[in-house]
Amino acid sequence: MYGSNVEASAGIGQLSSGGPFTGSATYINQLVNQSPSFSFPKPFQSSATTPTQTAGAVDPHMTIPYLLQWNLTVEQQLGSSASVKVAYVGSASRNLLENVNLDQPMPGTAPFSVSELAYPNYNAVEWMQNGGVDNYNSLQVSFSKNTGHNLYVDTGLTFAKDLTDEQDLGSAAGQAPENRFCIGCDYGHNGLSRRLDYYLNTRYMLPVGRGRKFLGDVNRLTDNFVGGWTVSADGSMYSGPFFSPYVNSGYDTANTNTSFDQRADLVGNPKVAHQTVTNWFNVNAFAIPGCSASDPLCANSTPVDVGRFGDVKPGSLVGPKFINYDFSLMKDFHVIGEKTFQIRMTAQNVFNHPNFEVPDWNVTDGAGVAGVITALAGASLGPREIDIVGRFSF
Repeated sequence: MYGSNVEASAGIGQLSSGGPFTGSATYINQLVNQSPSFSFPKPFQSSATTPTQTAGAVDPHMTIPYLLQWNLTVEQQLGSSASVKVAYVGSASRNLLENVNLDQPMPGTAPFSVSELAYPNYNAVEWMQNGGVDNYNSLQVSFSKNTGHNLYVDTGLTFAKDLTDEQDLGSAAGQAPENRFCIGCDYGHNGLSRRLDYYLNTRYMLPVGRGRKFLGDVNRLTDNFVGGWTVSADGSMYSGPFFSPYVNSGYDTANTNTSFDQRADLVGNPKVAHQTVTNWFNVNAFAIPGCSASDPLCANSTPVDVGRFGDVKPGSLVGPKFINYDFSLMKDFHVIGEKTFQIRMTAQNVFNHPNFEVPDWNVTDGAGVAGVITALAGASLGPREIDIVGRFSF
């Protein structure tokens, strides 16, 4: 909360859900005689009405997060043109950023009251601090082969386990823990990492034409059409992203006035015998905290204020895998001198494999909606696409 300027902004407008009006203000602190005009732990007003505003600050003692990396690699040459490599790669990230709401009260069975807030005039007091961790361990195997201009192969597989309490999905601002009194409860599979990751890059000049294994004695005119063709294939395949079923923010079973979606309770086996786009996981294996296994969504009663959040760990389920392979066939025709004409045929997603987004994971949507996939993955290349291109170079 340090700075050399003061900045304020305000807005006012009619609300559709109450009011009739609201306002907001933002201040950048200022140093007076080398001291901040206001500071933690008590920079706010002493009385409160309805908490509608938020405030944020940064720990003045915050340090730069750091990363430790290590690996052990064994590589073996196979003949004169091939090699295989096996490696263990690990890392540990420490002091990752956490965006903690200091105004969140401790979970309890008593109904939420404004009097429980440490700063009653505020709905949230976001405090940026260090503390997050990430532990990554992987086994990586790769194979490469290069035989002159005829064959090139590079392929590899990574099996990884990445655990963290920073489920930020790429946010630079740091993760807001579900329960600031149990940050370790957010420790689970990283939603940004995949368990398995496979890649393949190949290029092969077909052994057909003058001087090659097949039709090696054809005349130049025939060789200009049947010889010199090159095939290449590139592909990747990786397992789906980790995700966790949740209940929407309308349920406050921990009585903390938490306004974001919360993880559900695990009350059964989430696996299904055969996963489909309309039945990716067993919705009945998850419940609103406080609801019974026989009535996981409390359809016949009000959810019990159990004084806690759901017990499902982050990354408890895995979404659909991603598969994509591209294929190309090309040849250069020599016209006159250095002039050439190239013809190339490419096929993207040559196997026409659909890649799907994760299913609806809001268990409060109920059967028939939760666990159903309704969209293609954002990284999907769409259906198979074939292009034929000619290029003249001179």
